Amino acid sequence: MIELHGFPSVTVEREVVLGAQPPRADFVVVKDEDIVDLGLGVFRGFRRRNILEFKSPDDELSESVLWKAAGYADLYISLNDIPFEDITITLFRGAKPAALFKRLGSCVRETDIKGVYDVKNWKISFPIRIVVTTELEGKEYAGFRAISKKPDISDIQQIIDEVRKEPDENVRK
Repeated sequence: MIELHGFPSVTVEREVVLGAQPPRADFVVVKDEDIVDLGLGVFRGFRRRNILEFKSPDDELSESVLWKAAGYADLYISLNDIPFEDITITLFRGAKPAALFKRLGSCVRETDIKGVYDVKNWKISFPIRIVVTTELEGKEYAGFRAISKKPDISDIQQIIDEVRKEPDENVRK
């Protein structure tokens, strides 16, 4: 404060409340002590801790959302004493975020799996993947495609058929 008194346009905020509740993120963390192959291509490149965030069809996917996901990842790392190199971030969304992809330009690269995009050489050091669920092809991705605004009836039927195959009685109820 003493050093800044000569700058009348500068405001110093001592403590800033970031929210009324403790920080909580609406994401899933898939973790394993070993790097494991989960089978589906959308999970390729996973590390020991993998933050998955599923965006509602109405939610925006913008640069701010990427920063927020990275911020949550930073908090998760610091609160759980996890090495930085153990983290990946994957954002799932039904529609392609065209404005974001345009803004990120050459930092967005489609992988060899249709609908799966890597964000490389951008401002955030975490491996970031964006999955456009409506672009995924193959019956193994029916569950991902079904979380769109207008899911295809064949995807819904595929999910029902898979659940019926489950051996656990409680799964079918």
